[in-house]
Amino acid sequence: MPDSIAAITIHQPWATLIAVERKTYETRSWSTNHRGLIAIHAGKNGEELADIQEDIEDVVSWDKARLARWYRDTGRGRYMLHLRQVFAGSRYDKMSAFPLGAVVCIARLVNCHRVEALKNLSAQELAFGNFSPGRFAWEMEVVRYFADPIPAQGAQGVWRWTLPPALAEELAR
Repeated sequence: MPDSIAAITIHQPWATLIAVERKTYETRSWSTNHRGLIAIHAGKNGEELADIQEDIEDVVSWDKARLARWYRDTGRGRYMLHLRQVFAGSRYDKMSAFPLGAVVCIARLVNCHRVEALKNLSAQELAFGNFSPGRFAWEMEVVRYFADPIPAQGAQGVWRWTLPPALAEELAR
């Protein structure tokens, strides 16, 4: 086993959605030829988490009918509903619990599809990605989830992450 593997930095909560196996496809504007192990790094940018917290604070005073319409009729509402369903009652039910600047899991990049080729995606998968025509869906299978994410410096594009020695040994088995 090499001492480093490919890695990609993904904003939260999408990095954790991959780690907890609720998001199979990471959508990108670009393709990759890489196949095999890839570290999923949660970037340091917490902007989306702040936006989610703001949405939560905005809708808390809404009546049930208005909230149901928002969940049903808007893309942001459907996204928020699926997030709530995935994380309610979990360690991630507060936005401050999401790790930033750390590797949250190791996945296997199985394939890279044009989004137009994908059929029968679940409503949840659609809510958690940008499946606009012309984009690419990186198909992931989680190999190792880290309950205690490993701090790391991220980068743009596909980059190399140096494995901690004990993890390199574990993955070699």
